[in-house]
Amino acid sequence: MKKLIINILFMTIILAALGLTACSSNNEWDNASFDETQSLSYAAQIWEVAEEAPASTPHPQSGGADQVGFEDIAGQGQRHIIQTASVDMETEYFEKAVSGLRAVAAYFDGYIEREELTARGWRMFTIVLRIPTDSFDEAMSQIGGIADIRTSFQWAQDVTEQFYDMVGSLEVRRIEEDRLLALLDEAQTISEILALEQRLSNTRLSIEMYLSQLNTMAGQIAYSTINVTLFDIFEEEVIVINPTLGDRIGGAFGDSARGSLTAFQDVIVFLAGAIIPIILLSTLGLAAYKITRVSIRRREAR
Repeated sequence: MKKLIINILFMTIILAALGLTACSSNNEWDNASFDETQSLSYAAQIWEVAEEAPASTPHPQSGGADQVGFEDIAGQGQRHIIQTASVDMETEYFEKAVSGLRAVAAYFDGYIEREELTARGWRMFTIVLRIPTDSFDEAMSQIGGIADIRTSFQWAQDVTEQFYDMVGSLEVRRIEEDRLLALLDEAQTISEILALEQRLSNTRLSIEMYLSQLNTMAGQIAYSTINVTLFDIFEEEVIVINPTLGDRIGGAFGDSARGSLTAFQDVIVFLAGAIIPIILLSTLGLAAYKITRVSIRRREAR
């Protein structure tokens, strides 16, 4: 009877310790699983742009829009639309794509207004194409086949009323110029001549301003603007290094040492967490043992 009670007490202590170990193991497994399933966000690509990169020389064909005067489109009897597009692209065949973008301007009888190559870090090529408005949609379609498009935006601005308002203001200033010239021929005093020349100077300044604005607008209407930014992407080369026998032995020894240290630390952590329940269970077991022993002695004494 005495041995049976002692065995029961020991079994209780062992089962309690195993239960604590299982709980600890389950918690560690849950934490490990959670850590493994966490996802990290990485930037797919980083584009570095030089702040003071030198601007490239315009293409020899540039100047098409500058040759368009507002008189060339003023009498067409149609609405005047300024079309603009912005395209971001990427490709693994950077040089080929750059050549293709440059060729678009010549193919559609347009020109390159500006281009710039940034080669600091990953390469980036920006180009501003001026394409005849009638070929705008076709040019956009051809550009889309040169590289993979990231983003593409198009917008149109109707400037018909603004255009003809400035044309009317220009005609008024020209009439005013003719009248001032006539009055200047008839002026007899120096004060009249000076006043008329001042008004004539202001009128001619206004005429030049309107002419400049109208010709610029005419160029934007006749030649649409396409801004293209091309990014160079490439597959990162992975270098595989075959470890030597010494490296493998050193790695295995290091793994063994780290594993042993981890196991020892786990035992210490377990004992620190289970010491209080073990003491309590041992105390209860000892008290139960003494009570049982006293009861047995009393029975034997009878």
